[in-house]
Amino acid sequence: MLGTRAGINRKVMLGYLFALLSGLSYGGGQVVGKHILQTASPLVTAAFGNLFGLIGMTAIASRDIPQDRKAPWKAHLLLLFAGLFSSAGVLLFLSSLSFSPIVVVSPVAGTQPLFAIFFAYIFLRSTERITWRVVAGAGLVVAGVAIISVSSLLT
Repeated sequence: MLGTRAGINRKVMLGYLFALLSGLSYGGGQVVGKHILQTASPLVTAAFGNLFGLIGMTAIASRDIPQDRKAPWKAHLLLLFAGLFSSAGVLLFLSSLSFSPIVVVSPVAGTQPLFAIFFAYIFLRSTERITWRVVAGAGLVVAGVAIISVSSLLT
């Protein structure tokens, strides 16, 4: 396999593939969301989007739910916060789409990795390694967002 010859773990390659597919899913969802906002409010769009996502994910995860219900209460509390943050992100993103073009909003929302790196540094220091290359990559994200945002304002 190419991945193993190059010294890259198969699981790591699978993680990269899932990340790419995640980007594909988010990108498609953003375009669909912008289209829906022509007839529905951001709040209703976010609520139903999250509801249908919950139904789909429950169907997929139903086999694991009995086992995962036995997790410590702290894990359930963290799941609650993760769900609230994710839902707020969807609502705020859709709200921004109702005011601004997707070609500007999407790159600005793409600053999400910066916040993930920041929060990982604060809360996951023992499990995540933040290197200068990660910080430099985050800097490139900021530069790209700035270029797209400024260029769209000038046209």
